[in-house]
Amino acid sequence: MDNHISIVPYSLARVAGSNQDKQDLKLAEACREFESLFLTILWRNMAKNAGVDLGPWDVLMSQSMGQVWAQGGGIGLAKVLYDQLSKSSPSDLPGDDEDGQESPMP
Repeated sequence: MDNHISIVPYSLARVAGSNQDKQDLKLAEACREFESLFLTILWRNMAKNAGVDLGPWDVLMSQSMGQVWAQGGGIGLAKVLYDQLSKSSPSDLPGDDEDGQESPMP
């Protein structure tokens, strides 16, 4: 059973055909990854302050916990980031073209 909570509007998750839909999906994934990284750092600091020492497994455990938290819905950071960035970001970002060439800056 997948406990992943989507932050992408249903219409985008269902059909990602247009270029704007693809950009929105990329943005949503970047927001989820950012939240995962944030939660990884949070877990690492909590474990360190609690005196938990897993030796060489510490990094792997921290990354795993951050990813699991984010996939389980996280703390809502990804959704807030997505909502704010999807409103304010231009449709064509420099360097984000599929052909690998940068778009000229306006």
